[in-house]
Amino acid sequence: MFYKTLIKTFPVKKRYMLQFGYIGTQFSGVQRQIPNDFPNSSDVMTVQGLLEHALSFTRPLNEVNLRISSRTDAGVHAFKSTADVDLEYRYEHQHNPYSICKVVNNFFKQSDLDIRLHNLIHVPNNFSARFQAQWRKYIYRVAVIREPKYQGSSHNFFIPMTEHNRCNVLLKTTMQ
Repeated sequence: MFYKTLIKTFPVKKRYMLQFGYIGTQFSGVQRQIPNDFPNSSDVMTVQGLLEHALSFTRPLNEVNLRISSRTDAGVHAFKSTADVDLEYRYEHQHNPYSICKVVNNFFKQSDLDIRLHNLIHVPNNFSARFQAQWRKYIYRVAVIREPKYQGSSHNFFIPMTEHNRCNVLLKTTMQ
């Protein structure tokens, strides 16, 4: 009985694939900007930095280091992106993906951040979200303003609400 109890207290490390999306308007891109080994640093201006910070609220025994599958620049959005992470907890029940997603998404909701963790999937320890990606799909959206009366004015008032902060706006100029 003693040995069963002892074994249950040994830390358990598992690798997870994260599926997440974000509206990148308020972020400096997806990838961390501050090196991991920089003392007492927290990168709260990138999606990776915020995901790592949110995952730290699940209280893993190890430092949270995401490996992102792709990169985006400042202001770019992602409907679904992936990363992998190793999380080590003292007890097996702490590895519940639903509970981890709930903690992370509660942090984003309370912080009013446009990031959502859609799914957390237990994967083999040799899995790499970056190097084992089967495909990547990018969609570029640009709103072109053709009406001369709108040129030189604030463009926000005529963009549909569903497109606000989700596309780049170009003012068409007439070539003479």
